[in-house]
Amino acid sequence: MDVSFWNSRYAAEEFAYGEEPNLYFKEKINTLSPGNALFPGEGEGRNAVYAAQLGWNVTAFDPSESGKEKALRLAASRNVKISYEVMDASSFLLSNNKFELVTFCFTHFPSAERVTLHQKLVDSVRTGGHVIFEAFAKGHERYNEKQPEVGGPRDPDLLFSEAEMKSILHDFEIIEMSTTEVQLDEGKYHRGLGLVLRAFAKKN
Repeated sequence: MDVSFWNSRYAAEEFAYGEEPNLYFKEKINTLSPGNALFPGEGEGRNAVYAAQLGWNVTAFDPSESGKEKALRLAASRNVKISYEVMDASSFLLSNNKFELVTFCFTHFPSAERVTLHQKLVDSVRTGGHVIFEAFAKGHERYNEKQPEVGGPRDPDLLFSEAEMKSILHDFEIIEMSTTEVQLDEGKYHRGLGLVLRAFAKKN
């Protein structure tokens, strides 16, 4: 991961992907009772801050120092607090304090280590807890070619398939999973029609 790229993007005054939560994430978290929530690769904090506003105890991390600064600023503006560490997923340590929710929102780890990292993170969900997931799906590169402002990886290896997610979520009841076209309107860098993979699952 090119941390300098993300530090530069998040250093701008405006929020790269907006200040409001991802719509799929918002829809799903609104159905859950608050507990402990983990937000890997949380960037500027829009989803973590929304969860904190709902009463969740939020832990977030991202390799970008600029992302953390923006997230804490957003949290302060909404009168909530979040715990936010600057680190990558490979540095995240599992503990006995597991989470009721782990959220992945356009968290595209390098393909060589993606399954391992996602597996480690979903292992931090306690029995009865949930995963909310949205990311760009296999085939999205065609949408990106037609409309670059929709964003997302240009490398097909960074995109997700339903088979891969089912493998990662093998200890979960998959409540719903779909690959679907979505009209994105999230800040400057997610604008337009994209192809996303969405999943909502409960730990058995």
